[in-house]
This record gives sequence, C-alpha cells and structure tokens, in this order.
Amino acid sequence: SRAVIPCSGYYEWKKTDKKKTPFYFTKVDDQDIFLAGIHDNGQFSIITRDADPNNSEVHHRQPVIIQKSQINNYFNLNNNAVEFLNNIVPPKLKFFEISTDVNNPAKNDPSIINPVNK
Repeated sequence: SRAVIPCSGYYEWKKTDKKKTPFYFTKVDDQDIFLAGIHDNGQFSIITRDADPNNSEVHHRQPVIIQKSQINNYFNLNNNAVEFLNNIVPPKLKFFEISTDVNNPAKNDPSIINPVNK
C-alpha cells in the first residue's frame, strides 16, 4: 500500500575514504517534506530515486518528495504509482553538515540538526 511520511528534513551520510559525515537535507523554503513510501504488514519503506546533481555530492540516492498538493493523487489507486512518481519534479533542497551525534540515540535533541560550524 502507498504511504506518505511527513517530516521537516532527512539525513544522509557522505562517505569518503576515511570517514562518514552526516548532512541534513530540507526544502529551501523550510516547508514540510512529504516522502513517498510503501507499507505492508506493519513495515514501511521510503521510495528513493537518483539524487539531483546538487545533492549527489553527498549521496547518490535521495527520497522521492511529493508536494503537499500531490498527496491525494499519489493515494488515488486509479493512478499508476510508478508513472506518477517518475513524473514528480523534485523540490529544491538545501543541506549542511551536522553533528555525528545524530547517530547516537542518547542524544535525541533538536540541536543535532544545527549546522556544524567549521
């Protein structure tokens, strides 16, 4: 079944030869993000696509992001989901490096998505 996962942003890890660095992605206009997904038997997955050129410097994949106005069309079972998702134009995203604390469950605090000052 089709699912939409609302969020304010998401994390990706940039891999280099020596380390992995976390980045936080959000929309340029800071509006909520709606990720396309599927679910079955209490489990869900986020649907991904090849990353836009701007985002691919961090990771080669990115979630499929649905505009709020498109959500009902995505849930409409009369629409071919693959065709619908392939025709979505991704929104402009911004991203920045964040603390590796994002990988520490004990550090569940909003400050972990603040940009790292270099």
